Amino acid sequence: MIQTYSDLKRCLQIEKQWYFEWYTTKKKKWYFRFTHQHRYEIWRYVRLLRICEYLLNSNGGNPLKTLALWWYERRRNRLGNRLGICITPNVFDEGLFIDHIGHIIINPYCRIGKNCHIHGDCCIGNSGQSNAVPTLGDNVDIGWGAMIVGNVSVAEGVIIGANAVVTKSIEEPRSTWVGVPARRIK
Repeated sequence: MIQTYSDLKRCLQIEKQWYFEWYTTKKKKWYFRFTHQHRYEIWRYVRLLRICEYLLNSNGGNPLKTLALWWYERRRNRLGNRLGICITPNVFDEGLFIDHIGHIIINPYCRIGKNCHIHGDCCIGNSGQSNAVPTLGDNVDIGWGAMIVGNVSVAEGVIIGANAVVTKSIEEPRSTWVGVPARRIK
C-alpha cells in the first residue's frame, strides 16, 4: 500500500518503466502521448489509480486531500469506463502492468502481489456464492481472457494462460496453468 509521497514516487517510477521501455526518446514519448496510443492511455489510468491510493491512505481527515481524492477518483472512473477497466485502490502492490485495453474487472477485496502482468479482458473475483476472493502472489502473469474466481490462492511466478479459468488454489510456484478448469502443463 502506498502510504507516503515517496512510496507514490517509487511506485510510479517502477511502473512507468514498464509502459515506456520501448520509447527511448522524448520525441517518441510525445508522439505516443499526442496520438493517444493504448499503452499511454493505460498508463494514465494506472497513474490515477496510484494517486488515488496515496490520497486515500494518507488522508487523515484533511479536507483538501478529500477533495483531491474525489477529483482524482472521478478522473480515474471516467477513464476506466472508457477503457473498460474497473480496479479499486489498494488491490495491487507495485509493478502493475496492463498490456492491452479490454474489460478488466478486479474485486475490491482481492490482494495481488508485486509485478502483476495482465494481458486484458480478465476477471478476478468471488464466485458469486460467497464473498471469498482470490489472493495472488508476486510476479503472476495473467493471460488474455483468464478468470480467477473463488477463495483461491495463486503462488508466486505462476503463468495463467489465455482463457483459463482458475477455481482451485495453485500452490506450485513458477508453473503454467491453462484450460477450463485450469490444469498444470509442463
